[in-house]
Amino acid sequence: MKHPLRLLLMFFTLALVLGVGVSLNGAAPASAAGLADPPVPVVDSTIGTNDNTSGVDTGKPGPDVHPTCVPSTPLPVVTPAFTPGPGCSSTPGNGVLDATITTNGNTSQAVFTNHSHTCSYPIGLASYQRVDNNIDHQVLYDYELAVIPPNSTLVLTVNNPPCAYQVDAFYGNLLTSFAGGVRYGSRLLDDASGHGNNYCSRACPSATPTLPGPIPSSTATLPGPVGSTTPTAVSTCVPTTPIPIVTPAFTPAAGCSSTPGNGILDATISNNGATTQAVFANHSTTCSYPSAWRSTARWTATSITRCCLTTPWPSSRRTAA
Repeated sequence: MKHPLRLLLMFFTLALVLGVGVSLNGAAPASAAGLADPPVPVVDSTIGTNDNTSGVDTGKPGPDVHPTCVPSTPLPVVTPAFTPGPGCSSTPGNGVLDATITTNGNTSQAVFTNHSHTCSYPIGLASYQRVDNNIDHQVLYDYELAVIPPNSTLVLTVNNPPCAYQVDAFYGNLLTSFAGGVRYGSRLLDDASGHGNNYCSRACPSATPTLPGPIPSSTATLPGPVGSTTPTAVSTCVPTTPIPIVTPAFTPAAGCSSTPGNGILDATISNNGATTQAVFANHSTTCSYPSAWRSTARWTATSITRCCLTTPWPSSRRTAA
């Protein structure tokens, strides 16, 4: 009886193990299928999608919607000469000057009228590119300046940008930039705008020029004494051309050398205004020596029979130059 019972128990255990394996194998395909499914698309209903073309978040940054900068060259400003006449000024009184702007496609015109019978005034018309809704960022596009004579009418014309712009009629100086809140203020006689919010491309920031270094000065500036804030200037040395040195040929004779013994050579220097002389005495009866002397301005060398000394004289043997 023990043997059949043991077989039955082993069979039951095997069946249980096989049943668990089948259950696990059946769940695997479902899990794999779940991993293969694409993710649910994510759509931002407020700002659109990341690629700005579909409703799927691609995980990549969308294109920059701001206009790229374009290279630009600042306009040179040429201001006409103007000097107020006797009893006049550059600022007209109320109602003395007026202007009316008319836009005509690619150009704008302003009709200026000067009601003064005696005074002339500087006037101008300018068009500006609008790169956004901030007037500080407007860029000068075109301008025309003039001086309007007394009791007269004058027409000025400027080109309009192909994008959003503003045109100002004014008197006085032209404003090349509105940055920092600069405005025509009471000098503005009329203004107009065009092309709505079709903003212009921003101008690329100009590169900062590299300036040359300071030019070396012939006078060096040294720090002042302790406790002083005033620098002390001292003259530097004057550039000079080195004096060429020509050494005479010299070969010691037989039994001689280039160095004399004590008391063999002596010299006496005398100063004669613009020149200095040295008298050398060679007490040797058989040997010659190369001699040389130096002044504050130049070296002199010569070959003198029975004369030598290639090293500087002791300080007691020098005379002041």
